[in-house]
Amino acid sequence: MPPWRTSPDSSRSLSFAPYHGTFLAGEPTGLLMNQLPDPRHDPRSVDELFCAALTEQPDDEDDAYWDAISALNFRGTREVFERGAALCRSHCAIERRIGADVLAQLGVPERTLPAECIALLLSMLRADEEPALLHSVLIALSHHEAPQSIHPAVRFLRHADEDVRYAVVAALTGYDHPLAVESLIELSTDKADQVRDWATFALAQQLDSDTPEIRAGLAARLDDPYEDCCGEAMIGLARRRDPRAPAAVERELRLNPHSDFAAEAAELIAGTAAASLYCPPASSNPG
Repeated sequence: MPPWRTSPDSSRSLSFAPYHGTFLAGEPTGLLMNQLPDPRHDPRSVDELFCAALTEQPDDEDDAYWDAISALNFRGTREVFERGAALCRSHCAIERRIGADVLAQLGVPERTLPAECIALLLSMLRADEEPALLHSVLIALSHHEAPQSIHPAVRFLRHADEDVRYAVVAALTGYDHPLAVESLIELSTDKADQVRDWATFALAQQLDSDTPEIRAGLAARLDDPYEDCCGEAMIGLARRRDPRAPAAVERELRLNPHSDFAAEAAELIAGTAAASLYCPPASSNPG
């Protein structure tokens, strides 16, 4: 499943590009559209939008910057691509970050020139070492179906900057590929809460694979001091009908009767026939 979409088993949205402090995932919908200007109908010209992005510069909290980027994403023309690509080749690291943000979701909800966008983003991974830029490029790749990005992303698995490792999680999420899964299991043990949490979520809810290694990785997070990590692990084990899930849910409900994670895991367990609840994982070494 492409990593920008919402997990079918959870209300938690998996998207890594902020859109007005919320998330851009295809078409703006409902409450979002009632509160915020629709980027599809932004009256500014392409020149004005690029000028706004270059003036404001990348900042997760800067609505004006993401207004401009979102409008460029929806505009999605060849002109927008060419100008974004030129920024990606700039000598200025900030301009390269802006270019990556433009190419991340060019043409949403349909995609414009995805192969060209992916190729340019991958070339940036090979050429750049600046942490903020690596973060932007990896996040951009996470918005594309780009299995060819798995090996390049894994190069940064143990990067010193936790934001880069977080972006590696984004780039690997949704791929049922042995290297991606192995790397996500390692990242689920990361020292940074946000990295551990999103890696656990990726394993728990963004993959349907069921192996002893995935189950072991999830079970190891049941005692995680970060509550969200523990909750995602419960849900992942419940989805896989692991016999450790019911006890984990029972313990969590005793400690926190209003836990949304425990409630979701309990619902998954309750919806599973008792005879099949205690289901062993599929062997990772068939034959």
